[in-house]
Amino acid sequence: MPIPQEAIDSVAFENIKAVGGFIAAQTNLAFANSVTNQQTVNGIMAAALGKIVKELTETDIAEAAGLATILQQAVKSAQTTPPVTP
Repeated sequence: MPIPQEAIDSVAFENIKAVGGFIAAQTNLAFANSVTNQQTVNGIMAAALGKIVKELTETDIAEAAGLATILQQAVKSAQTTPPVTP
């Protein structure tokens, strides 16, 4: 007894649906993984940028003392009168 054409067509259609559904599921999974990865990278970049900004805006004690010495010398040199030239 031969297999009816309708049964063959039905099985072929279901196979195509299954393959298409698998491809769609894999595509959705890849997209979700991509989004998660990008969010992770963005978090790392934000943390790194925060660290850089903190390092640039904070002044340590040695740097402040050096700057104070330079400013004191600049004030002293600004207070002296230049020699009189004939």
